Amino acid sequence: MISANQLKNAFNGQLNINPGDLKTLNCENCNNDKFDQVFIIKKIPALLSPTGKQILLPIPVFECTECHHVSKEMFPEELEKNATPAKTN
Repeated sequence: MISANQLKNAFNGQLNINPGDLKTLNCENCNNDKFDQVFIIKKIPALLSPTGKQILLPIPVFECTECHHVSKEMFPEELEKNATPAKTN
């Protein structure tokens, strides 16, 4: 987890934000506020790859720790047409 000081340092001291003042994101399915980082794996075919060999491309997304749903706000827009983030138990 990133601390307030790490966040400020990441922006060269230009950021003066108190994390307590920021909106907490909640799962749109169950309203939980805890998430794990998981990956969607995409295949880059050999014909499109700069190496001429198939490449596996991991794309990080955040999944709810309770219901394992990936909220739309945390799903890359570029992937929306090819995959659905909804995963409910």
